[in-house]
Amino acid sequence: MKMKIAKLIVLGCLGFVGLFFLVFLFKPQDPTKADFIQDYLMAKAILDGRNPYFSLDVLGPEYGIDVQRPPHSSPHPPTFAVLSLPLGLFSYRTASLIWLLFNLAALLTSLHFLLKLKLVKLIWRVH
Repeated sequence: MKMKIAKLIVLGCLGFVGLFFLVFLFKPQDPTKADFIQDYLMAKAILDGRNPYFSLDVLGPEYGIDVQRPPHSSPHPPTFAVLSLPLGLFSYRTASLIWLLFNLAALLTSLHFLLKLKLVKLIWRVH
């Protein structure tokens, strides 16, 4: 009985996280308040042959985004800039949705591997 309750709690938590992400997807975002903006502007700058480490308040207006954040450049290394290049091919809204879905897939993959651990199997197993 205790194991069934544990399963219900875990499934309930996963359902809550999934519901949270679905609600988040349909909520309009102000791009000036999201951390993703620095990654997006970095990708757009590289695709346009610009310096990706210009300040956000310089890059933002060039791509139609009024950045209301402290003026700083992206703190990410060049390897991350290369990985974020495909996101610069889309609009900000589409790119942020792709980024969110990628992060959700990474979360679910992590949970999958955690459930394969023996410790979690002991908790999850029904007697």
